[in-house]
Amino acid sequence: MKQLEARFYSLDELAEAIDRKRDSHLAGNAKADLTKWGYEWEWKNGRGVVITKVPQTAKERLAEIMNRRFGLDIQVDVYAFACFMWMLLMVDGFDAMPWAVRSEEVEYWFGVEVTERTLRRWSARLLATDNLHKSQDRTIWRTERHGGEVSREPVEPDDADYIRYKSRKSELIAEYMNLGLSKSKAYGETFKQLWREFGCCYYSCARLTLNAVQEDINEIAELATQIYMEGDN
Repeated sequence: MKQLEARFYSLDELAEAIDRKRDSHLAGNAKADLTKWGYEWEWKNGRGVVITKVPQTAKERLAEIMNRRFGLDIQVDVYAFACFMWMLLMVDGFDAMPWAVRSEEVEYWFGVEVTERTLRRWSARLLATDNLHKSQDRTIWRTERHGGEVSREPVEPDDADYIRYKSRKSELIAEYMNLGLSKSKAYGETFKQLWREFGCCYYSCARLTLNAVQEDINEIAELATQIYMEGDN
């Protein structure tokens, strides 16, 4: 994503650079955008703006991308988001894990605590802005509880226990529906019974694909790596 330069921009140039209309609201919009993106500027009434400082560090640059490309709030922890993006781009399998496992993996790799809820919120924003897509490709996972501990692991689609689980699930849903239960209630009772019978649950996770041009993907990966290597958190 192209940055603005430290120079004078006419109103026409500015409107094009920040993708805004050249109208009576341009000044207000431009001032808000530039400040939000991390630029410093001097407004020249009726003529344009002088950009006096551009985002320079890896953290500042990634914060600009987060806001301009992904529409994420500037209060988002840039380093934590960098870790998430680095994992999504660089680590095999991270794109198709349960959210709880993704949270654990980010902490394992980087020592950064990012809650499952936060990762879901970021991804929801990326999906809503068409920067992330859910693939039809899915992975199967099994969750088990051992006392107070929860374990999760991927399984193959032809796993015998998983096949039995799916078959039993279909039987139970049909039974509960025949008893007059609503669909949501039938599913709820089915999963309770499956936990009692199998001591676990199986579910699928859609693979997430970042929808960005390769140049931007490369830059995000490079910035995230630089932030990580510098320990700029």
